[in-house]
Amino acid sequence: MTNEITKTVFLAGCGGGYDIFGGLPHYFKIKSSENYDVTLINYSFTKRHLLSKYSQQLTTLLFRVDPRLDVIWLTDDVYFPEQRLANELQVPIYAILCDYDETRIELIIEAYKYLIQERTIDELILIDGGSDVLLTGNEKQLGTPVEDMSHARAVHLLSSDKVKSKYIVVIGTNLEVGHGVHKSDIDTRLTALSSHAIFTWLWQYEHDDAVRYYVDIFTRCCPRHSIVHSLICAALQGRTGYYLPEHLRSRITKSIVSIGEETCVSTGYHFDDVMRENVYFERLTPTLNLRQVHDVILIAQGLVNQCSENEEYTCGSTCIETCNYKPQICVLMCRSEYHDITLPKDLVETNDFPWIEHVDKVARALDAFSPDRNGWIDKSFHI
Repeated sequence: MTNEITKTVFLAGCGGGYDIFGGLPHYFKIKSSENYDVTLINYSFTKRHLLSKYSQQLTTLLFRVDPRLDVIWLTDDVYFPEQRLANELQVPIYAILCDYDETRIELIIEAYKYLIQERTIDELILIDGGSDVLLTGNEKQLGTPVEDMSHARAVHLLSSDKVKSKYIVVIGTNLEVGHGVHKSDIDTRLTALSSHAIFTWLWQYEHDDAVRYYVDIFTRCCPRHSIVHSLICAALQGRTGYYLPEHLRSRITKSIVSIGEETCVSTGYHFDDVMRENVYFERLTPTLNLRQVHDVILIAQGLVNQCSENEEYTCGSTCIETCNYKPQICVLMCRSEYHDITLPKDLVETNDFPWIEHVDKVARALDAFSPDRNGWIDKSFHI
């Protein structure tokens, strides 16, 4: 009997923060077969200075975070989930820096190419805690799609010769309500994707070792830094309704998310089945940084949510112009002109947005991808 590797898998946290923790039950299931080679990757909100000091830099954005014995510096106020997870699992975690100014889609691609080297990867699985990665841009309100979609776009652009199969896996889809997404929009999207689901797994704390290991590890990794996984773990341990874990009460005054069985459901899809209906995905070009990705998504939202003549816009002004392309925040109709957007030169030149010649500036809605400021998330923390 040999231990020859039969399948190589990349398991990656999709949208930053603690998303990689949502892959742990899958990781433990995969590792139960000795013939799988699994690499853990996370799109990382950890600050560059910490990554540079305590891990090995491999590319512009890619860092190898190894287990460490000297962790006196890793106090509860230090945000570094990759280091905590590496210490728990005693395996390296590969962190791809997620920074609004530094990170470009092409640099995420560079990081993956470094990890792939001369190999062929059998499966690349993106894990999202929430449902940002599933949303199309047609919804009334998006959550925090910039991180998920910049990462997903980079994965999409990896050659199929180097990555045979790409998947998207979600857990806790209803939690995106805490980021302002309408529950009805989440349900509509899940229904639309239901025929494409390749598995649906109801996580159970009492009856599944892989799920229990995930809860135990997350609990030891400074759980106050992740609202999403704190609520998933609470639901797994039998909490329901608007329950708020004690360790989150310094961050959140009240929860607007009702947790329950649906919080514990993990669903997997083929990558292309999810991205096929996205209205802006193809416009995310490799040279864009995250601020520009944000702007492209916001502008696409304007195209999707077209307004009728004389409709009141989000800033409170009223449309007084006639235009075939009426983005809801077009400054030709919105006179306040608060917040400018600088469009990428290559995007303007492609004329993907036919109304662009009429618009010198586009007003940025202050909370376009954020919940109500009185909602459940304290935006000074990552989720």
